[in-house]
Amino acid sequence: MENLRISIIGRDSRAHTLACALVNVSLVEKIAVIPGNGTTHSAGDKIWHVPIKPETENLETLVGHAKSNKVDITFIFSEDLIKRGIIGLFRQAGKEIIDLTQKIIRPEAEITLAKEFMQRYEALFSDFEIIKNPA
Repeated sequence: MENLRISIIGRDSRAHTLACALVNVSLVEKIAVIPGNGTTHSAGDKIWHVPIKPETENLETLVGHAKSNKVDITFIFSEDLIKRGIIGLFRQAGKEIIDLTQKIIRPEAEITLAKEFMQRYEALFSDFEIIKNPA
């Protein structure tokens, strides 16, 4: 699959680093950074900043953005939005969302989900294998 549309919710260096890395993936068409930061503007033509302030907006605004812009996957770096229920709202709307907050990340769940998504769209950076029952 080509022309992936990705949304990144966060304004810190982790969100910036992910956006910059995804710019170089040929399958990625657009990367919406919500709200982004000043340095993300220089990261490439694939990136656009969405004037939504996640910390003050209704969560449905973020879900609506993902739906109306046909976003394939959203990466989130906001523990506050997760506590407010954004993951459940995205999943109820049939939109893929991956929690990448520092405290909550669960390698066996969220990283695996991200890698499976990238594998499905042939955008993996390296091979991986899931070992469910290690010896």
